[in-house]
Amino acid sequence: MLQFKHLVFKTFASNFSNFGKRQTIFFAFLTSLVVFTVYNLSDTSNSSNLYYKKYNFPYTLKHKYIVNTSTCKVPSLDPVSEEIKKYVFSLKPMKCNGHPILTFVEKNNDGAFLNIDEKYAKLYGKNLDCCVMNITRIISYSPENDIRYSSCIYFENKIKIHSDTIKVVCKDSRKNEVYKNVHMVALPKNPPDVINESKFSVLLVGIDTVSRPALMRTMPKTYKYVNENYLSLKGYNKVGYNTLPNLGGMLSGKTKKQIQETCRWNDRKLDNCSFIWKNFKSQNYITGYVEDQSGISTFNLETPGFYEAPTDFYGRQYILGAERLGVKYYHGMDYCTGPENTGERIMKAAKDFSTTYKINKYFGLFWMNSFSHDDINLPGTMDEKVLDFFTDKDFIESIEDTFVVFFSDHGFRFGDIRFTYTGWLEERMPFIFIKVPDRFKEMFAKEYSNLLSNTQKLTNPYDVYLTLQNILEIGDGNYSAVKSEACPKCYSLFQEIPEHRTCDEAAVEPHMCTCTGYSPIDPKQDLVRNFSNFVLTGINDIIKASYPITLICNLYKLNRVYSAGMSETFVKNNENVHYVLLLIETVPEAMFEATLEISNGAVRLVGEAGRLNKYAPQSYCVDGKDLKQYCHCMSGMDYLKNLFCDYLGC
Repeated sequence: MLQFKHLVFKTFASNFSNFGKRQTIFFAFLTSLVVFTVYNLSDTSNSSNLYYKKYNFPYTLKHKYIVNTSTCKVPSLDPVSEEIKKYVFSLKPMKCNGHPILTFVEKNNDGAFLNIDEKYAKLYGKNLDCCVMNITRIISYSPENDIRYSSCIYFENKIKIHSDTIKVVCKDSRKNEVYKNVHMVALPKNPPDVINESKFSVLLVGIDTVSRPALMRTMPKTYKYVNENYLSLKGYNKVGYNTLPNLGGMLSGKTKKQIQETCRWNDRKLDNCSFIWKNFKSQNYITGYVEDQSGISTFNLETPGFYEAPTDFYGRQYILGAERLGVKYYHGMDYCTGPENTGERIMKAAKDFSTTYKINKYFGLFWMNSFSHDDINLPGTMDEKVLDFFTDKDFIESIEDTFVVFFSDHGFRFGDIRFTYTGWLEERMPFIFIKVPDRFKEMFAKEYSNLLSNTQKLTNPYDVYLTLQNILEIGDGNYSAVKSEACPKCYSLFQEIPEHRTCDEAAVEPHMCTCTGYSPIDPKQDLVRNFSNFVLTGINDIIKASYPITLICNLYKLNRVYSAGMSETFVKNNENVHYVLLLIETVPEAMFEATLEISNGAVRLVGEAGRLNKYAPQSYCVDGKDLKQYCHCMSGMDYLKNLFCDYLGC
């Protein structure tokens, strides 16, 4: 793990406490900062004991609030505000196949069967010969990326399935391959001898990178349905930069760093991780996890994945098999895999899982990246399909006794929309909706009442983690919930969250906190430029410390400060604290966002400096997310010059 070290401004002046009241004195005062000290940017332990001293929020006269407590006021955003209209437009869905899907799976008391749909067979040719093969994971050096195909067994009309992942290939009379597809099947299991009526199933259905306003904007039909039939946590705040800390926090109650330490992922596997599906498995629930886009999936992008399948119903080999059929890209995403829409594959798997194991009781996580991760407008192409999933009659019947959580990990993190106030707030506030079983409402009226109250308060993934454990406690009196390691003061959503809860108490870093906005300050101020250069010094130090990476990545210089904002006054360790939000444009071209904490004359970076522009085309020369986030690859000539100087000395 890179140690991100940087310089911290320090002053000896004595009247800094007047900063919040007299901004002009503040600027003149801080211009004289002269002494420098070294700090570690990854050390955010000093962020503890933070609370709000006063609540003069800058948008009171401009905004209604979706959360309006004494310590947290989150503005209610217009999904299509004036400042983002130019970035919003409609896209048409891409068609994945010229013909209807030829094969389908059906189940009866005798098992699961793969069928040829005779209605469409003639569209593919005459005298079709079809065969089916099993797809399995290979327990090897890289089991998350290696799959094996069995020999292909020919069949007519239909064949019984004995594997949960299969590939089917059909050829015409000329032996031309005219159809191929993969299917994932939840194979029926015997129901338990004794059904525990106090148990509730859990189904988590996620779409990556979608805020609540973005869901309203791009998927209005889906939003209308879930908003009318599910509960919305309006103050749900992300706790980390990307998917892993937010989804991982929900599944483990840990920060990304804690996950890394306890899981020992340097051992090339995450099998030691105490993710919540293990808790459900120990209580005899059937468990499932399926996620699309294998290259960027939650546990395979930054982490080594799993050596053994982590759940009973595991979709990694299914998605790998689907991708190897051929991918059709739409706005840079794996929109189609083979003849089917990639996101629709995940929803089909979720429906099959919930309907098949309704009696058994289950915990399932089904996550979609393929139509949302890289484009703010692409989710609109899936509005009808997602609505069809939630309103499907069989699906609705299967979730009668199920807590369904429909959610995202964070809002859109890149691109022009992130340079707006709307984009700043959306990025920190993913959508989340919860469907509560009617039986739970009747049996646990107080807990349900608390949940209703908490929909209007600051919440986060760690609260959901504790709630999932509560569901286990209800189903089995022998299970005892443990506290969130990342947030010991967090609450189950079935408990009443205090009205005065703060971001600090909820383990939400000031850089992520949406409870107070920022008042604009002049980005052309010399002091603001000094702050921005201070951030770039830290980024450049990362690059310099990563030899030989420093030979291929440019160092940054300040081009301009795109925008700057200052928070209200906080009190931390009996000292006045302010936060400054910076959007920085650099040479070579990149856009960074950073939050600085100013306390007693010292300036400290809070969290990490986030890169807002899409950096994949600029950071192709390095591997690993930590370096990709900061690297801007040199041109060939600059690289050769650098290499020459490094070897001979310049």
